[in-house]
Amino acid sequence: MNEFESKPNGSSEDLAHKVLDRIEEERVVPRPKWQFTVKDRLFWVFWILSIVLGSLLTAAIVFACVNAGWEFRDVTHHNLFGFLLQVLPMLWIVALLGALLLAYEIFRHTSRGYRFPFSVIVGLLLLITVVGGVVFYVSGAGRVVEEEIGARIPTYRPVMMRQKEMWSKPEQGLLAGEVLEFDRAQSLLRLRGFDGSLYLMNTEELADDSNRVLVERESVRVVGVFAKPSDGPEKPYFRPCYVFPWDVRVKTKNLLAVKCDPERIIEEPRSTECKGLIPYEILKTLRRGSCR
Repeated sequence: MNEFESKPNGSSEDLAHKVLDRIEEERVVPRPKWQFTVKDRLFWVFWILSIVLGSLLTAAIVFACVNAGWEFRDVTHHNLFGFLLQVLPMLWIVALLGALLLAYEIFRHTSRGYRFPFSVIVGLLLLITVVGGVVFYVSGAGRVVEEEIGARIPTYRPVMMRQKEMWSKPEQGLLAGEVLEFDRAQSLLRLRGFDGSLYLMNTEELADDSNRVLVERESVRVVGVFAKPSDGPEKPYFRPCYVFPWDVRVKTKNLLAVKCDPERIIEEPRSTECKGLIPYEILKTLRRGSCR
């Protein structure tokens, strides 16, 4: 039996004396109410900060996923698992889980946090974080976290950096970079790859819609055929078959939007070598989806 509980034959006075003796013995000093108020307010401030942090991380995750290059997934990877393994921003996902756990613990320590069940708190945190993440993403904060802050973390590679790595594999038929010169009359393309290498390509066999992309865009993605490298600073060993815009920060229907000639709804590459590409049917589907 607890020493403060009243015995059947005891009196309330005995209990009161025991409590007073215990207080005097342990030198318990009552705290002023303002201390509890300040402590509770601090918990709420830290809870709001953890929610803001979680929302920013959510915005970064949304930005990374939107710009992961899903349109070209079947071209750059053999399976979905390999693609997800390379494009998912695991750093932000783990950090978001930590921010949500921190927000949960802080909320439980507020003056009224103990009253709510686990499911209600978690649901509330997810709702606020998702809404806040969408707001931050639309405002551009997600891009800042992913590209500018992420670029300063030694072990992390932002989504666009990973995109450039995916498209810097000419031996696998994938090349992307900045268009330095495009002479349509001479069928000549000079391109600086994102890896810094210079490429000189013959565009004579390119379809008209791919030529138009080269005219309209400064940076492009090129799917082609790898050949033997040659000597010299420029490497004319890549035969272009399909050209797509590089920018992936817009919706798919705008990303690949190219006006097709009425008499030719789907442009075909003129080279039989290009038809040997493994993702040839996929490339045709992408080009078909780009005709408006």
